[in-house]
Amino acid sequence: MINPLKIILRKLNSCNYHLNQYFIKCRIKILKTTLFTKMLVFYKLLNSKQKVAIGTLFNTKGGVANHILALNKYLMTSNIAIPCQYFFHKIDIETFCRLCETFNMVNNSVIHSHADTWFMNYCHQQQKTNKTKWVHTYHLPYFEGCHGPLENWQIEMNNTLLNVACKADVKIVVGKWLKEYLFEEYKIETIYIPNGVDLDKCNKADKNRFIDLYQLENFILFASKIDYVKNPLEFVELAELLPDEQFVMIGSDITIKVLEQQLHRKVPANLIVIGEYLNHEIILDAMAACKVFVMTSRIEGLPTALMEAMALGKPVVASKVRGCEELLDNEKYGYLYDLGDIDMLKNKTIAALNDSEIGSNAKQYIQQNFDWKVIAPQIDEVYNKLLNTY
Repeated sequence: MINPLKIILRKLNSCNYHLNQYFIKCRIKILKTTLFTKMLVFYKLLNSKQKVAIGTLFNTKGGVANHILALNKYLMTSNIAIPCQYFFHKIDIETFCRLCETFNMVNNSVIHSHADTWFMNYCHQQQKTNKTKWVHTYHLPYFEGCHGPLENWQIEMNNTLLNVACKADVKIVVGKWLKEYLFEEYKIETIYIPNGVDLDKCNKADKNRFIDLYQLENFILFASKIDYVKNPLEFVELAELLPDEQFVMIGSDITIKVLEQQLHRKVPANLIVIGEYLNHEIILDAMAACKVFVMTSRIEGLPTALMEAMALGKPVVASKVRGCEELLDNEKYGYLYDLGDIDMLKNKTIAALNDSEIGSNAKQYIQQNFDWKVIAPQIDEVYNKLLNTY
């Protein structure tokens, strides 16, 4: 007997596809209602035949989102990224599991969690009740000294990472330093598979597109968020110390007003702020147009943005924190400065500006070691080993 719900949802999915195509042509982003999106998620799950579920995908920006999208693109194993934001968080895990059983939606043999407490708990539930194999990737816990005083959701995330995710069948870390930290502090054994870089996207970066769009070139670039951990004020202070250089800051919600409120003074005239949301392709274009990329973060796991700038052959300067230190390998592939030492940051930036070789060395290093085409097969191997246990 044909399930009428499936027919309705299939028609809704078709309607949504054609509407999206129309609005894309009109350059208008379709705004889906919560109910409409929930039904589409149900439809996707009802018809899911994939062996591996990867989640959760909250949006299409940020390091973890780019990581999941790259897995979707480069893995050979059939997989699906689950957009849990719209529906899953609205109900408790036990209810969702019962819905899965009722509609026969549990079709995945391996589930792979990342940075979502709800999904980690769901994976653990599926592991216990359905013997589903579970992979978890540790990107970065929250450290109070690096993130400032932790909020309740950050404390909850840490507790889930250390007390729930540790029960996964396979635990992956993106940085060697994180592997050592988790074992030494919590006896959590993991395997190291680093973040990757989408070299196909990097190779399509075009500095002229950014120059034409913003009339900016040959600048020193910061591309991140205006939050405590990303530490943008040190970049502003760097601009003050190098008044003859052009500086550009890119990131959602970064504004001159906010910077001046935090600095308690005017931002320098040689600093341009682009506070709007820019898609990943435009940020790569900006990296291609810059002459030095600077990262001032208080902590990083293994920073994808830094790897992207390196993949584009740009000299980079980064704070001497564990993820950046590991990536730059004792300044073989970029320059490091001590957090808070703005004079050191200035001197390292000047050195990067005058270094004609380090960018090309970094590019070759990234291509050989961090291309997603090199990284993805390692994760495929993890999946295949787990699939072969059934």
